Amino acid sequence: MALDIVSRFIDTRTHVYSLQEKFGNTRTPLKKVYVKPQGNTQYIKPVVVLTSNTSFSAAETFTLAMKSRSNVTIIGEETNGGFSAPVSSRVTGEIAFEISNQIVLSADGKWYEHQGIPVDMKVAFASKQDRQAKKDSGIDSAIKELLK
Repeated sequence: MALDIVSRFIDTRTHVYSLQEKFGNTRTPLKKVYVKPQGNTQYIKPVVVLTSNTSFSAAETFTLAMKSRSNVTIIGEETNGGFSAPVSSRVTGEIAFEISNQIVLSADGKWYEHQGIPVDMKVAFASKQDRQAKKDSGIDSAIKELLK
């Protein structure tokens, strides 16, 4: 679903990240993931993506894919750093397990697992000061960035 949304923000087929799977001590060949434009209209003007340390999974996939675009600014906090989609298996009728076996790399080959995707502009997410002042510094910063 994240890549479906990204497809509305690109105008050409784009390498957005790469995947590799681990199996014991071996790994599959690195596979480049591409997104092509979808829908009748693409938005290619400046975009801001807001993130926090509670952004993980599909939110990180979306952020990583959008980060590959030169018209995107990421504002907020580094994401959580949990990318891999788990592989599920059942041992018995009552016992199941999931294991993450993917390595996800940015389009430029960087690995953000456990550390999160860095932001272009650091802004605290839902800080106590913002809550008390009834404001949102992330949205305020995004508006300022888009109005430049």
